[in-house]
Amino acid sequence: MTLAASCVTCKGPQIPLRFGRVDAKAAGPATGATSGVPSPLDDVEVSTQKFASAGFSQDDMITLLACGHTLGRVHSVNLPGAFDSPPSNDLNADFDTTRVTFDNLVVSEFLSGNSKNPLVVAKNDSFNSDKRIFSINDRAVVQKLNDPAEFKQQCVAVLERMINTVPSNVRLSNPINLIDVKPYITNLELQKDGNILFEGRVRFRRSALSDRNPDDLDVALRIVDHTGSRTHTLVPATREQLQTFDTQEFVWYDFSKAVDGQVGLKGFDIQVQDKNNPNVQSIVISNGGAGTFPVTTDILYQLSNSCLDTSKDPGKLIVVTAVRRRSREGVMIPRLHVEHTKMTKTDKQIGQYDLYRAELDLASPSWSSTFDVRIPFGPKRELLFLRELANKQCEEL
Repeated sequence: MTLAASCVTCKGPQIPLRFGRVDAKAAGPATGATSGVPSPLDDVEVSTQKFASAGFSQDDMITLLACGHTLGRVHSVNLPGAFDSPPSNDLNADFDTTRVTFDNLVVSEFLSGNSKNPLVVAKNDSFNSDKRIFSINDRAVVQKLNDPAEFKQQCVAVLERMINTVPSNVRLSNPINLIDVKPYITNLELQKDGNILFEGRVRFRRSALSDRNPDDLDVALRIVDHTGSRTHTLVPATREQLQTFDTQEFVWYDFSKAVDGQVGLKGFDIQVQDKNNPNVQSIVISNGGAGTFPVTTDILYQLSNSCLDTSKDPGKLIVVTAVRRRSREGVMIPRLHVEHTKMTKTDKQIGQYDLYRAELDLASPSWSSTFDVRIPFGPKRELLFLRELANKQCEEL
């Protein structure tokens, strides 16, 4: 994902991205004869063997090196032999003169003799790995890559193959495409009056709006309540910022509304109406035809009542959730689990909800960790990747 995002961010090509990779159980050797990681000190034969072990030809190796070194720099503390001066955190050298732009200057500057690439011009020739590899077969491959269009096309091909090189038992997904409309819920919290604060953002790809002026559109969320009934509740969204990523433009709409806690939410769809043409039928976006974007209010994370004390180590983590009372029917022990920490039911109730609380010591290396909250019975109801607790006080229940 980082490779695909950095290429586009640095004005490069879009690399098709698939999901499904499995984390390795242990690191492979970083150095030595059995390492798959090439070293700047490797000769051409050893480098070729290492790339071949991953399924790449010698031409692939040259292309991958050029594509990988179009961005970034060499840090002297990591490779002191490639520098004339003593290594320091401030001593670095770029691969080419456009360090943050995905282009073929790393190749063209090499061919023209103007390269400042430390792996080409190091006084100690043992460290000139880029020069050795670029020079294979009288520079035949890099001569082809000197054409910007060819460079971009070949980079897409080899970089996609590289990130898709996985163990034989791993099955990757189809390439992931940008979603035209993507809602984000930033806060779903029970308030003291028993209503539920429903806040978030909706991101539209501009092309999904037929390139209409975002300021001319009324955007609203249509609520489906806890029972599955569609209500007449509209949550208006306010036009906010416009962002550009790759060749795409995205416009954001923010929403915030208190929803009746008695009926809660089960989902919503998104309605788009042209302000200038109210007689034109509105567009309804229903999660790719699934009906609604699902929401659960059976369990709510009480952000305002939760906190992490970072004034000491370990710090005290306090997490509070609200659980709809009906969700506990038939359960003898009214408890939840946050990973392996039991949450205890408090004597506090708000409307249809009981409040649960967990408290534990959290060492400083874990202060930036996320946590999950789950109801451990019945249909899956969970809140994932919660955080945002440090340096704030817990409000009283």
